[in-house]
Amino acid sequence: MSYEIIGGNKMERYIAEKCINWCVAKFPLNRVKIKLRFADIKSAHGWVEKLDNREFEITISKNYEAISLMTETIIHELVHVRQWITKKWDDDGENEADEVSRDLSKMLWGANLI
Repeated sequence: MSYEIIGGNKMERYIAEKCINWCVAKFPLNRVKIKLRFADIKSAHGWVEKLDNREFEITISKNYEAISLMTETIIHELVHVRQWITKKWDDDGENEADEVSRDLSKMLWGANLI
């Protein structure tokens, strides 16, 4: 797995890296390439786009109310990456992404990794 983090301040990049590494340890994200970029968007917390078979671009809003929301959003989008890779999801995958991202975000913070 390889990733690139674009934009954001030092803290945002640090947290993004911790979230990505945490999810790589939990999900089957072998041979996946991820570009995560921070952007000044207000229409959503974030989204993920599939660029190629195993290449994805995640966009995360820099306008979050709390750092915990940013971590949950990054993990949420990584759950969608996992769904695409495994081709396993129910409906649009949002319910699973919401549930898993909340749980993993709590675990990440509870493990004092951030």
